[in-house]
Amino acid sequence: MSLNMIAGHFDTSQKALQINLDPGKYGTFAEIGAGQETVRWFFKVGGAAGTVAKSMSAYDMTFSDAIYGPAPRYVCRERLKTMLNHEFELLEQRLGPKKADTTQFFVFANTVATTSYRRKNDGHGWLGVRFQTKPQSEPSQILLHTWAWQRNAEVQQHLFGVLGVNLIHAAFYFWQEPERLIDRLYDNLTKSDVEVDYLAFEGPAFQQNNPIRIGLRLVAEEATNAVIIRPDGSVVMPADHLYKKPVLVQRARCQPITLAHIDIQRCALSRFRQEHPDKNTDIVSLFELPLQSIQRDDEGNILEEDFMQRVAIARATGTDLLFSNYSRYFRLSGFLRRYTREPLAFAMGIGQLSELLDPASHTSLEGGMLEALGRLLQASVTLYIYPTTRSSGEILTARNFRTSAGAQSLYQYLLDNNHVVALENADPAYMKIHTDEVLDLLQNGDPRWQKLVPQEIAEIITENHFFGWGKVRIPPLRK
Repeated sequence: MSLNMIAGHFDTSQKALQINLDPGKYGTFAEIGAGQETVRWFFKVGGAAGTVAKSMSAYDMTFSDAIYGPAPRYVCRERLKTMLNHEFELLEQRLGPKKADTTQFFVFANTVATTSYRRKNDGHGWLGVRFQTKPQSEPSQILLHTWAWQRNAEVQQHLFGVLGVNLIHAAFYFWQEPERLIDRLYDNLTKSDVEVDYLAFEGPAFQQNNPIRIGLRLVAEEATNAVIIRPDGSVVMPADHLYKKPVLVQRARCQPITLAHIDIQRCALSRFRQEHPDKNTDIVSLFELPLQSIQRDDEGNILEEDFMQRVAIARATGTDLLFSNYSRYFRLSGFLRRYTREPLAFAMGIGQLSELLDPASHTSLEGGMLEALGRLLQASVTLYIYPTTRSSGEILTARNFRTSAGAQSLYQYLLDNNHVVALENADPAYMKIHTDEVLDLLQNGDPRWQKLVPQEIAEIITENHFFGWGKVRIPPLRK
């Protein structure tokens, strides 16, 4: 069947049948943890003899270790990769002499955990497919991690099975179009049932693939709520990176990151370490870039170039970047609490604090500002507030900040109970720096902005003409 014929939406049975009827595709299914839910579709629709070389489930840990080697965790990326490697080697050894010239070999594997009778855990798992794009070619692979939010084990098994079929089908028919491939993963599924929070493309078929762009698509298409981008350009799962770690977050549009942002992070990290001296080596410090701040075109599509520029700026700081679709702090707090119960702090300026304490910012909530603050500050969450300098020269801190008359007593309660903490030792020269003003200077061709950002960021912007800089080439002030 041609690509044109598969451009539309297929149900799960049609996808399995299409692969079964293609004599050029043959492979192994290895599934652990939720039964053989993916391969069942291929058996059910008929014609599986032309597709399935082997189907297995090494469910017992002893058997699994004997086949794939010991593992510290059974539902993890390392175990998935071991399964794919082992089964693909067997395919080539046993069937290569007979079928290699005319067959695209593949292995589908998963290792998943459904909700158990004893623990009300969320269902989650790792799924992967290793496949050839043509006979005798070097294999490539796609790996993903998923959460199944329905708390019924039987429903979770069904969801994992459908997702597995979608993954195999997308790998064969959409591997040249990764963005369309992501969309096809959700055929016959809803994003409220299944979240794909990690997706990796590896091998010769994906040499031009950029994991940062894939992270953008996952968040923009609401496949997941957030991804973490490391300074080296790798994209990691929040569940892995934040697990049982204390977390310090500063929201930043990264357009650009200024010397004030760096000073806020310095002061906040110093205070965080003082308050939690036993956890200093485990603290995860993040800049958080909200999806809502990324520019869009006239049709509402995200401008990828704008996103990539901001990521480049964040990476230059050497700090991890959390890219999320959370516009409200309390939703971001709830997201982080999925992965850690350790101390959590948000570092912010007076302007962000003022917005949090503005009732007009919370009219969409039934409980208004009280609900927003209650959901944000529960369970060891602290707000670190960086001072600013007024036009009069007065330094405004969390201690002398005044909100509306009706909310002042509530604010005083937050101060007295250390939910809100004034940051100290801020550099007075940086308190005056505001992102909007820096961006205005930059976009108006005024080189003074270069003294308001870290030198390495100034160099990146000038060399690459980020954010509209360089229509008229102006040399950097600093060398």
